[in-house]
Amino acid sequence: MPDAPDPAAEAVQVTLLIQADCALCDHAKAVLARVAADRARDARRKGQRSARDGWLAVMVLGTAGDLTFDHPTLLLFFESLAQTNLPLAVHVGWSCPALNNIYSHIYPSGVIAFLVPVMMGLVALISGGVLDRFPDLRVTFLEAGCQWVHFVLERMDHRFRRTRNQLSTFHSQTAPRHDLPPMDYVRKGNLFFSTEADDVLLPHVIDLVGADNMVFGSDMPHGDREPFVVRKVKERKDISDSAKLKILESNPARLYGLPL
Repeated sequence: MPDAPDPAAEAVQVTLLIQADCALCDHAKAVLARVAADRARDARRKGQRSARDGWLAVMVLGTAGDLTFDHPTLLLFFESLAQTNLPLAVHVGWSCPALNNIYSHIYPSGVIAFLVPVMMGLVALISGGVLDRFPDLRVTFLEAGCQWVHFVLERMDHRFRRTRNQLSTFHSQTAPRHDLPPMDYVRKGNLFFSTEADDVLLPHVIDLVGADNMVFGSDMPHGDREPFVVRKVKERKDISDSAKLKILESNPARLYGLPL
């Protein structure tokens, strides 16, 4: 951590506290823009200073209130991430009021409204062309497990092929706004999906996206997490030792720019 006060600290704190009624608020975007400007100016002046020393990522929920990540008002946010070379961590949470307000009980809301915004985040980044505009942006999707990944990517690929070749001739709004097939963005190696220790579909997700795109977060201390959960990952018999090493060590290092 830097000894001197750093505007990046405020950026991280602001983005960690974004809630459902705060659409990646103007303050957060302005802070990140200031961080980018300050870091670029320092780098030019000092030559050797890292563009993001001491800070590893910016964490948000899967939507900005009722706005998806491809909304034009959020462009400055992603420009700031790209300028600082900070990865984006998309976390589960009740970020979308339109979903939240359907439910009157936490249990079903925790199944749907808590989890679905993470899926919405992935879809918006690809379908809205965000990853075309910022091809080096690194993104991880956290604490939703990995069992949704196969379903969402398959549906995106299906819609991409069908709407591009068929439906778009009848209605232009069905045409994809992104350049590449969805799986091509995954194959670039900048999208990381977290797994839970006991996700039964993990081997299938590895087959789909590759072991290089998987990470694991123990999220300790946390009320509903079990201790020593990394041990469960290491003891799994359905994934290779090399995959375990990537998931637990080399992939997180690459995601966050850490030395091994």
